[in-house]
Amino acid sequence: QHQQQPPDLEIYGPPGIYNYIVTNMTYTLSHISSIRIIVYELVDGVEDKAEQLAFRRSNSNHSTDRKDPFRSQYHEMEFRTKRNIVRRVIYRNDDQFWNLVEPSPKEVHPGNEKHHSKAGNKNNNNHNNNLLRIQAGEVGHVRGIQTFGYIITELDPPLNIDKDKAIALGVNPGKKYRLLKEGISVEVDDEHTTENGEEKATAAYPDIDIIHEKRNDNDLETDKNKKRRLVHPHQVLIQEYKRGRKFAYIGDNYKLSPAFCRLAMDCDILVNEATLSTQTSPTTSPSSPLIPKEAILRGHSTAAMSAQVGRDLNAQVLILNHFSASNCTKESMEQMLEEANKVKNNERKDVDTTADGNDVVFPMVIIPSFDLMEVMVPKGGFLFHGTQEENKINKNQRGLKREKKEKRQN
Repeated sequence: QHQQQPPDLEIYGPPGIYNYIVTNMTYTLSHISSIRIIVYELVDGVEDKAEQLAFRRSNSNHSTDRKDPFRSQYHEMEFRTKRNIVRRVIYRNDDQFWNLVEPSPKEVHPGNEKHHSKAGNKNNNNHNNNLLRIQAGEVGHVRGIQTFGYIITELDPPLNIDKDKAIALGVNPGKKYRLLKEGISVEVDDEHTTENGEEKATAAYPDIDIIHEKRNDNDLETDKNKKRRLVHPHQVLIQEYKRGRKFAYIGDNYKLSPAFCRLAMDCDILVNEATLSTQTSPTTSPSSPLIPKEAILRGHSTAAMSAQVGRDLNAQVLILNHFSASNCTKESMEQMLEEANKVKNNERKDVDTTADGNDVVFPMVIIPSFDLMEVMVPKGGFLFHGTQEENKINKNQRGLKREKKEKRQN
């Protein structure tokens, strides 16, 4: 009798995490039967390459069979039920980050293949009914140890249909509206294919061009010379600003890679560590005044460093976590929040200025985390401040206002 395959538990992490899990399960005599564990190791990163190169140089005269379990190439340990735990690898792409999970591909409808593009590649995992994209970028922690930040991005919600315009153009409410929302052009309904129907459409919406296309050669011979009229998404979609929510989580770090910063830009929630305190780590690096030397040595951040990261990424909410035991008192927490808010409210003339050129407070919310904490993000994300693109538009508009004011004064 055919047995149902157990559900998958997917684990993502650096090279070596597979052996780490297998070793723990072996020593604890764990038995797996109800689930299948798939371990995805993110390989080909900066630390992974640097350590492999250093290993080859230092062991050029030794056997090549020696492998380090924390690099992408190593001997896998065997678990007694091999079919219940497997190791797979995901390579870094040309944009210097890892695609972990891609949204489900849109359904392909007959006759609309040219309007359809599938998401994903050989490294991606497409999940059914998935509306999220999960990616990873490398962050700097301690040399030789690969550390990642993860970004979960919700697909932008579809735009709404202007029902009256769609009906006037020949598409009645129904399944075709879903195709239009997905960016797929549709044929008008049968009763609107006549010239009379076209005249009604152009009379109601004179700015809309009526577009004809010949039928494919595969159509019936009797319809081969006939033409069909298509309605395209841009003709009926209501152009309004909608965006999906974005969540960014960073592991132990004292610096971020450019690839991670690009992915995490304009996130709704940024979770970053605040292990160190400027009170206990006052000495700073000459090249980076905000970064204490201890942060570089230990590979951790202060609350002030996390606040600067939040500002650089234009985050809506910054949640501080990973507090050390010495910084868990009420006084220490208040001190860390004060340090973070000072950095947050520093001068930021590139984005946050009024029409008169006065500085304004950067409206990012900073809160400390606690166990079992839940934060609800509304649909469309938080609106404490604009995204980077909106801020550029507002900055240009403020610049024009200043120029007009200066001309009037002169």
